Amino acid sequence: MINNLLKKSLIIIISFLGFCLISYPAQANETSRLFDEANLFSDSDKTTIQSAIATFKTETKMDAVILTTIDAEGKSPQDYADDFYDQHNFGTGPNKTGFLFLIDMDNRTYYISTAGTLIELLTGSKRERLLDHAETSMKSQNYTDAVLSVIDDMSRYTKNYNYDQSSGALTKVKTITTLEGLIAVIAGIVVSLAVYSTVYGKYTLKRSSYRYSYRDNGSLSLSQRDDHLINTFTTSRHIPKVDPGNGSHTSSGGSSHGGGGRGF
Repeated sequence: MINNLLKKSLIIIISFLGFCLISYPAQANETSRLFDEANLFSDSDKTTIQSAIATFKTETKMDAVILTTIDAEGKSPQDYADDFYDQHNFGTGPNKTGFLFLIDMDNRTYYISTAGTLIELLTGSKRERLLDHAETSMKSQNYTDAVLSVIDDMSRYTKNYNYDQSSGALTKVKTITTLEGLIAVIAGIVVSLAVYSTVYGKYTLKRSSYRYSYRDNGSLSLSQRDDHLINTFTTSRHIPKVDPGNGSHTSSGGSSHGGGGRGF
């Protein structure tokens, strides 16, 4: 009886340990935000990227995902990035705010997909600057630097905003940087000196005995000139302002995303 009980207990313990060993990698993958399916990064590179992701998430309370692939499954970079984000349930808050940066070796494209509040925050001009900053590294196959450049830009773009994770609301924080404060002080000094010099010069001239001899130094020369207006033509047309937008669209899963990308 005791032996049977011991055997059953041993089987239960072994089964439990086996379950833990099997489920551990899956749990690790669920919490990971770096998916190097194309094997572009060394172990040290992965550590550096994961550290940058963790810092971004802590400071912004938003999500950040880095994905590389050599097989886009016949999808466009936009669809592949959006679907991967949706299927893994990434994002924070009720609107799943975050971004995914994809290096697609299949389509030779790098693409950033935004979700939630980041759709409106990453405007077209900001997105283009972000892609510009990563372009040189991408073309020179320096993929780690490209990833870090993207994370750094996203950190700067969200720096002056507070994100409420519970409601998904984003509020602008009004701050004056050290550089802005220094510029304001210098501008104030320059304006003060200019005003002082002007006032001082006017009063100094009035108190002086200096007189300008306009009769001796002045001269006037007149000549006759006739201008005849024959006709005028005015042509005007409206030139619309080009707005690249935020790339807002709906994914195959029905979620809203923004973003854009380039080839390399």
